[in-house]
Amino acid sequence: MKAVGFVLVALAGVMLGAGCSNDRPQPEAGSHAVPDHSKLSADLEPFLTSYFATWSKGDMEGYRAHFHPDATIYLSEDGRVLMALKRDPFVDSQVAARASSDDPGVEVMTSFTADEDRYAATANVQWELTHDEEVAVGVDRFTLFRDEQWSWKILSLVYYVTGRSRVATPDRARR
Repeated sequence: MKAVGFVLVALAGVMLGAGCSNDRPQPEAGSHAVPDHSKLSADLEPFLTSYFATWSKGDMEGYRAHFHPDATIYLSEDGRVLMALKRDPFVDSQVAARASSDDPGVEVMTSFTADEDRYAATANVQWELTHDEEVAVGVDRFTLFRDEQWSWKILSLVYYVTGRSRVATPDRARR
């Protein structure tokens, strides 16, 4: 059950969208792009940060509020779609995964790039999820748009894991 819970937890974490346009320099493997966020709306980065923070704090209604009611979330791996869920079944799966785990995990945004116009944005977010002595890193590719209140909402999310490693804990170091 923990393996299923981790997959669901990891699934929740990798949800930001395809935001690199071809006219921007792309980072080389192993490097980190430093995008010019000064050209983005002032509320975009706080929205993305809040998305990860609400999930990590277990505020699942706050997390749910980041999504449009018709949003679709996709988990992919090696060119295959492993899961495609609408917002409510997806968030409900995250609630169940967190409830069944002694360590539901903490996920943080490590970097992002984005492109936007007046009404919509795409964001490509790199994240790190620490869970049960494991660190997973991955990407969320978000398609966002502004709702009637002019707030960002996630319309679609594709996420995937790009790597995993074990965390050295004091208990493991003593063995």
